[in-house]
Amino acid sequence: MMPSFQDFDANGDGQLTQTEFEQARAQRIAERSQQGYQMRGLASAPSFADMDTNNDGVMDPDEFEAAQARHRGAAAPGTGQ
Repeated sequence: MMPSFQDFDANGDGQLTQTEFEQARAQRIAERSQQGYQMRGLASAPSFADMDTNNDGVMDPDEFEAAQARHRGAAAPGTGQ
């Protein structure tokens, strides 16, 4: 299950800073690892810079959702990737 924007938006201001994003991602990875989940797709997970498509230093919900859609498409079985 993919995380929601709200899962990453720790202060609830409607945008993600790189620090906020990286802290939430690290916490999610640690929690899922402790639960025994395989970390498939982690190596191909987009970076903050990849997701901040307008390069303004923050990520909005639209940028977050678009990046998730691209990541799901790249990780889909049968795509050759």
